[in-house]
Amino acid sequence: MQRNDTLTQALRRNGQWFLQSGVMNPPSGDWGVAERILLTNGNRASAQALQSFPAWNNFPGGCVLEQRRPDCNFEVAYYFLLLESVLQEPEFGQCAERILHYLYRLSGMLSRDENLTEYPPGVWTWSNIRWTPAVWFDDNSWCIILALLIAARRPDLEKEYQMTEYALCGAGAMAEAFERQYFSNQEDSFRQCWLGDLKLPHWGALCMAALDAAAAVHPEYREKHTALELHYFSDVMKHLPAMNTSEQAYALFSLAMIAGTTRGKERETFLAMAQETMTLLLNAMDPESSCLPSAHYEAPSGEHLVDLIYTQNWAALALQNMRSFAQSSLLDGRLEKMTSLLIRIQDQDVEKELYGCWRGMFDLEAGAWGGGDCHEGGANSIYTGWTNAPLGWFLVFQLSGSSLTGELEKWIGCREVCG
Repeated sequence: MQRNDTLTQALRRNGQWFLQSGVMNPPSGDWGVAERILLTNGNRASAQALQSFPAWNNFPGGCVLEQRRPDCNFEVAYYFLLLESVLQEPEFGQCAERILHYLYRLSGMLSRDENLTEYPPGVWTWSNIRWTPAVWFDDNSWCIILALLIAARRPDLEKEYQMTEYALCGAGAMAEAFERQYFSNQEDSFRQCWLGDLKLPHWGALCMAALDAAAAVHPEYREKHTALELHYFSDVMKHLPAMNTSEQAYALFSLAMIAGTTRGKERETFLAMAQETMTLLLNAMDPESSCLPSAHYEAPSGEHLVDLIYTQNWAALALQNMRSFAQSSLLDGRLEKMTSLLIRIQDQDVEKELYGCWRGMFDLEAGAWGGGDCHEGGANSIYTGWTNAPLGWFLVFQLSGSSLTGELEKWIGCREVCG
């Protein structure tokens, strides 16, 4: 009971951070959620960040980077629906509804133009501040996965915004772009319209998870998507041991989700690859702190640095996803240590921009937020999506004993029983 109370208190603090920190202006969610807070004192990367992301609101010691991104907004909307359920606070559900209204009706980030060959209906551009198209494989993957999970949880929102229809259209466009760019041998003469290095799981594995979620809704996609997933992960597994822990976390996250939606002999293949990947992550993890070495190219590196933008957050969700398949005291113990670490380091500073958040990086040797900065990563970037919302999902699922894979499995099971 004490553990549950501790988790609930951490979730309530984090929920209030979203409402009070300035990342939602207005705090009702009517105009969506900003990408992140950037702390500028002592941040050598802040000038580059402000040049790269030229929309911000200042406050003493930092600013809110105001670009609205569809993936971040979907991540927060889903988190708020989970918070409404566990905290029994309707305000979060109402904010989620307003964020989705912003996304589908006000933001202009969703393509609805059938004449845009590369970006047909269902495709989301990177943000509301970009002058030219910027369509990323990873961002659109989250938009597909989370739109389908929200639609399953809230049929009224699905009906209002045709969330499933747009998600499936987006998945179709993504599959076409993935095949064209992943299998292309052309280089200089080939114009890549969608962005992201598909050979890295950060982009490619997330695509596979999104396509698999689409196949769970429309089983007629299953054969084609499963063949693509098997081909992709057969390639990735050859190189995964040499990749950094961030890429390994993305691979495990996606493999476990795919195994959760796949039926038949292919499920065992995906599970075997997931088990192999989980072993890599567990072996790389410090057994006492549960910290994975920070080694992503957009974050400072160090074995003592807890990277909560590109590594530790996705690894936590990935290992949690494996709980559906791998019953082991080692896995459960590591998940509990990750939970304890997150609760211990949750920001307790009195400033409203900080209290209740998780910043981008924690230095275990110093026992404080730190470790350095890059213009998109490091301690002084406090992301709404990518960090705080996914870490919130993790704690909600630790409280309920579920996972994102578990949520997909429940949904598929209901569809199979109810038709």
